[in-house]
Amino acid sequence: MEDEFTRKLKEKYENGQISRETYEEILKRYIDEIEEEKVEEEHEKIIESEEYENSTPEGDEKTTAEYLEEKVFKKIDSNEIENKAEDKQGRDYKCAGACTIPAGRYNYISASGSVKVTGDIRAKKLSVAGSLHSDGNIWANILSIGGSAKIDGNVVSEDISSGGVLHAKMIMGERIRLGGAIVFEKLKGEDVKIEGSVKGVNLKAENLKMKIDGKSSLERIVAERVEIRSKKGVLRKFRGTMKVDEIFGEEIYVESARAKLIKGEKVIIGDNCIVEKVKAERVKVSKKSKVVEVVKK
Repeated sequence: MEDEFTRKLKEKYENGQISRETYEEILKRYIDEIEEEKVEEEHEKIIESEEYENSTPEGDEKTTAEYLEEKVFKKIDSNEIENKAEDKQGRDYKCAGACTIPAGRYNYISASGSVKVTGDIRAKKLSVAGSLHSDGNIWANILSIGGSAKIDGNVVSEDISSGGVLHAKMIMGERIRLGGAIVFEKLKGEDVKIEGSVKGVNLKAENLKMKIDGKSSLERIVAERVEIRSKKGVLRKFRGTMKVDEIFGEEIYVESARAKLIKGEKVIIGDNCIVEKVKAERVKVSKKSKVVEVVKK
C-alpha cells in the first residue's frame, strides 16, 4: 500500500526530478527501515510496560573474562606462527574470470572474478575482487577481499580487510576491518572494526568498534574497550540492533542492544537497550533504555 512518502517519491521520479537509480535506492532504504522499525517498537513497548522478565543468568561468577580466555579462545597452534608466509619461498599468481588456485605457498595472489581455492594456502598478500570460495585454511600477511567470500576453514592474517559478505570458521588477525555481512564461529584480533551485520559465537579483541546495520547476534564479547553503535538511517534515528548474551571488558559503550550480562569497569548503556544485569564500578544508563539489575563492584 502506497503511503505519503512513497507517493511523493514516485512523483519526483515521474517528474524527472530524480533518476531511476536514485528512486530505487531511496525506496529500498525506506522499506528496509520500515522493517527494522518493528524491532525498535518491541524494545520501546517492553521498556514502557515494565514487563521485561527480571531474570539473572545462572553461573555468573564462573563466566569471567579469564574463563573465556582459557575455554573459548584457543591459542594459535605454534606451527601456525612459525610458518609465517613471509618466511617461505613461493610464487606469484594472477588470474581474472573463473579461476582455480591450488593449495600451496605463494608470494602474491591477485585474482578477480569467480575464484576457487582448493586446500590450504599461504601467501604474503592475497587480494580478491569478486567471489571467493576456499575449502581450506588461508594464512596471509595481508588479506584483502572485495566482494563475497566463503571460507570453509580458518583465516589467519596480520591485516584483514573485507567489504562484502564474509563467512569463515575462525577469523584471526592483528588488524581487522570488516564491512557488510559477516558470519563466523570465532573472531580474535587486536584492533577490530566492523560495520555491517554480524552473526557469530565468540569475539575477542583488545579494541573493538562496531557500527551495526541490520540485525546482529553474538554469544560472547571479550575486549578491553568495547564500542557498539547502531548505524543511523535516513528516516529513523537507529537501524541496527545487537543481541548478545555476555559482554566483558574494561570500558564498554553499547546502544540498541539486548544483553543478558554486561560486566566491566566503566559501562555506559546508550539508547534503545534492554539489559538484564550490569556489573561495574561506574554505570550510566540512558533514560531510553532498561536495565533490570545493576551491581556495583
